[in-house]
Amino acid sequence: MKSPDQLPRIRRHTRLLMLAWTLVTGLSLAFGIRQHEKAFYAEIQAQARGIHTMDSAYRNWVIGYGGIYVPVTKHSEPNPFLKDVPERDITTPSGKKLTLFNSSYMTRQVHELMDRQDSSVRGHISSLRPLNPKNRADPWEADALRQFEKGVQEKSGIVKMKDGKEYFRFMKPMYMEESCLKCHSGYRVGDVRGGISVSIPIDAPLAIENDETRILWLGHGMIWGLGLLGLFAGGKRQQQAVESIAKSEAEVRLLANSIAHAIYGQDMNGLCTFANASCIELLGYREERDLLGKNMHALMHHSHADGSPYPEADCPILKTAREARPFHSEEEVVWKRDGSSFPAAYWAYPVMPGGKCTGVVVTFLDITEQKKVSEALAGSRRLLDSIVEHIPSMVFLKNAQNLRFELFNRAGERLLGHSREDLLGKSDLELFPKEQAEFFMKKDREVLEGRNVVEIQEEPVMTASGEEIWLHTSKIGLYDEEGKPTHLLGISMDITERRKMEEERELAIREKSEHLARLRETLHQTISAISRAIEARDPYTAGHQRRVAEIACEIAGKMGLDADRIEGIRMGATIHDIGKIQVPSEMLANPTNLAEMEILILREHPRVGYEILKDVRFPWPVAEIALQHHERMDGSGYPQGLSGEDILLEARIVAVADVLEAMSSSRPYRPALGMEAALREIGEGRGRIYDADAVDACLSLYRT
Repeated sequence: MKSPDQLPRIRRHTRLLMLAWTLVTGLSLAFGIRQHEKAFYAEIQAQARGIHTMDSAYRNWVIGYGGIYVPVTKHSEPNPFLKDVPERDITTPSGKKLTLFNSSYMTRQVHELMDRQDSSVRGHISSLRPLNPKNRADPWEADALRQFEKGVQEKSGIVKMKDGKEYFRFMKPMYMEESCLKCHSGYRVGDVRGGISVSIPIDAPLAIENDETRILWLGHGMIWGLGLLGLFAGGKRQQQAVESIAKSEAEVRLLANSIAHAIYGQDMNGLCTFANASCIELLGYREERDLLGKNMHALMHHSHADGSPYPEADCPILKTAREARPFHSEEEVVWKRDGSSFPAAYWAYPVMPGGKCTGVVVTFLDITEQKKVSEALAGSRRLLDSIVEHIPSMVFLKNAQNLRFELFNRAGERLLGHSREDLLGKSDLELFPKEQAEFFMKKDREVLEGRNVVEIQEEPVMTASGEEIWLHTSKIGLYDEEGKPTHLLGISMDITERRKMEEERELAIREKSEHLARLRETLHQTISAISRAIEARDPYTAGHQRRVAEIACEIAGKMGLDADRIEGIRMGATIHDIGKIQVPSEMLANPTNLAEMEILILREHPRVGYEILKDVRFPWPVAEIALQHHERMDGSGYPQGLSGEDILLEARIVAVADVLEAMSSSRPYRPALGMEAALREIGEGRGRIYDADAVDACLSLYRT
């Protein structure tokens, strides 16, 4: 028994130990809760990110093909926002009606299907400026989209939704691409046009999480209390040794029973020395005495998962006793009293009093639920791998640090002519010519540093056989939670045949253009020859049609007409008087006033010209110019008496040019009246006799 002067020191030490125990227990509790929460949120965030990644992969696949055609049903009606897209709706040869779905419409249809099937997971494609009102962002999504516009890459959190339940929501942005601009005006390439959100219900897992947290609190609280009690009891040195041992054993047992993990001890022969309440319950027994003194390997570890015998000599727990070394297994099969089994993680520690092993303490935990979650995640991964493997385009993944290939799908093997084993672990420098490889790696670094999707419209690639093929490639960087690049993802489509067809089409277009140019030149020469033949019969008006053509083209250019229309005016004006070929040459050269009958004959030349030209397939209204060049805006012209807009614009322009040239040139029956007189005539007749726009253009050209 301690002397009285030692009691204050014992009490002081006891208090310090109790304070230290409180601190350690508190830190352990805080760390345990924090790790538990992190694991919970990491797991559910991984689920949400995986679902989002699959949604994005489906969308990118549809985007890569410009959309998909699906049968028209009550759930897949034509997209009203694609009504202006050519071939939105088609009918197959068998009569089946198909409609074009773009990526956004397809994604919304999938999300609506999930809602109709009462799927627990929800998805929603949304935008701050949606074309489709159904894609309008809810308040949480709207806040996320505004953050994305400021550079935030993703948003997640727990939110209570309209059904009153709590969901873990995850959202990443969609960026505007070139192909999207035809439907989404007002954006630029690279702008945030919207995003896809994934909502996973967490009421049930959150309740389990809270229960486990409460168990942590309870367990640590009891450990803390028991620890304090043990420390306090340890300070009672005056008590008899037997009472202290008995009390300590009771405390240890209480401590063991308060822990959620199953714990038992066994001696060097494998016989059970103790078992806590969780162990007894998990193994399906009623009392500890059902286990005490029994061979634990024979009771709970006798067979493998497939039912084959598990020899005692191979048992890691007994090996722990023999070698006096701890052992840990993430998954072993534990058998219950009723013959059923469950997967368990366990830890075995040798008991070493005085440095000699006297037995083993084993802790194990039922991991059935964890396995279900892991298997679900593995199934999702297998599904994703299957999707990637069967995508007809080449899909590859590179390590962001060394740019070596870590993934290639079957299409990539077929496209490049290399086996997957020859591709994985290699860099571009080991597979392609140096210049080509350096180009690929330069683009890869631009993608990872720029954090944008880079689309390479055309790039040549040398296959294993030495053949050059052309690819259309899209690349995007993948980043960890800290924003550091981890991988580069690429998708390539073989466009060799398409490029060859485009080159052949361009060659055909070029040859056709050259042929049309030769035909047009021949047409010009033919019309010029006709014009000269006409003027040869009338020496007084030699060069008249050519000069009218020049003046008419200048007026048309001043009015802003396009080059092709001006060329048509040139052709029409050059032979506008072709109908005079039926007028006797002595009448054309008559220096006196014509008789009334002669005037009637002369006024028929526009109609005769039209009859000559109407069956010639000009690309311009040449025959109509010849027919209408003597018509006037007020209907006083001939031969049809047309007026206003009924007169072809080209004919109105030629009419002004014809008057200007005729009045400023000599005729057999009068000398030239001069340019000023001609300009005064058309100015006085502006809008009444002659087209106002043509007159204004003429006056601006010739009046100084």
